[in-house]
Amino acid sequence: MKSEARFQSWLPLLIVVGLSSYQLVLCYVHTHIMGMNNGFVAAAEGSILLLATLLVAMKKPLTDYALPAIILAYFLFMFAIRGGEIDPQGIRNLFVAYIIFSLGRQVPYKDVIVIIWAVIAVAFIFSIFEYFFIDQYLTTFNVLQYYAARGLVSDEQLGYLNTNLYTSGMRPSGRTILPFLGDQRVSSVFLEPVSMGNFAAILCMWALSYDFKDWRKSIAFYLAGAFFIIASDSRFASMLIIMLIGIRLVPFMQNKIFLYLLPVMVIAGQAYFASLILADWRYDDLAGRLTKSGNVLLDIHLPEIFGIGVVDELYDMGIPYSLVVFGAPLCILLWTCLVFLRFASAQGHRLRAMVAVYCIGLLLISGTSFYSSKTAGLLWIMLGCLYQNDRRKKEEPQVPALIGDAAPATQSE
Repeated sequence: MKSEARFQSWLPLLIVVGLSSYQLVLCYVHTHIMGMNNGFVAAAEGSILLLATLLVAMKKPLTDYALPAIILAYFLFMFAIRGGEIDPQGIRNLFVAYIIFSLGRQVPYKDVIVIIWAVIAVAFIFSIFEYFFIDQYLTTFNVLQYYAARGLVSDEQLGYLNTNLYTSGMRPSGRTILPFLGDQRVSSVFLEPVSMGNFAAILCMWALSYDFKDWRKSIAFYLAGAFFIIASDSRFASMLIIMLIGIRLVPFMQNKIFLYLLPVMVIAGQAYFASLILADWRYDDLAGRLTKSGNVLLDIHLPEIFGIGVVDELYDMGIPYSLVVFGAPLCILLWTCLVFLRFASAQGHRLRAMVAVYCIGLLLISGTSFYSSKTAGLLWIMLGCLYQNDRRKKEEPQVPALIGDAAPATQSE
């Protein structure tokens, strides 16, 4: 019994914490030791993912490789049709999700709680360091120059920015949440406020997935998520919370059919909004981003929908990006796999619904941040852990299903 209670998932802990903070380490190296570029970033991330792959491969049965084999064959087919052109980032995005989800299937439920709190602790420590000791933080981590070395900050931006934080590290017009805290948006180990806002949203999803009777477990995660939302001044996360609470309270929003049709409704709504010309697509606000991405959806052609065409500009346009890089057939397959994951517990059932809405919400107003390994590592290990622990319970008695879904039962630690 004592051995079962002891934490055993040290390598998964290292992998998830490593994915969330490896860029902070590279930023330190760039500031004090040697220059970094995208090659070093890819090598660092690849090393962490290689460790995850080895852990997964040691326990994964051959039958579980059917889906990745189909996806790999699909990309090879697309490679041939495109005349040798393919976006390797697209393959990497799916690889991260698959490997970390598979890793989560090996992690006991009690261990994933420890992993979540470990990431929270590391992010909290560096949040305090950044906010209260900003000069020392930027002396230690020259974030702006690190991103400039990777080609992600233009010379024009370097010319007018008066801080070494990332380009979105300050709100020129003041904070949206608690303005008295100042203009700074805290990024912590993630280096970008957007990533920390996504991290906060993931914590809130986990908190809201608990049963009401487990509110004492839930409230701690929710308060942690609220702290990071405020620190990063994340407008997306603060708006998403309202939707997540709705999902938690309204069982229909957890229904598989509703979730399955959600992308169709969102894409149609975004295209219709753009057609009304209610906002200027050049403005970097919510209406501007919706209009910009919606204009691309209105102008997209059939080859591009099937992933064999090219769209010139895809920055902050997650839905067009996903269509062009993956193609509609693969997007439908991937969405089907997510929505129809069978969870026996109510917690897994709820978390799956929240992840689906989080995915669509991010793709609606952002670019590729949903696929970022800095936050995807924690997200997919959570989902994979609940999925596997539910499978182990499949022969236990279950309570009635929620609106046509798999019968959910209470998840216990």
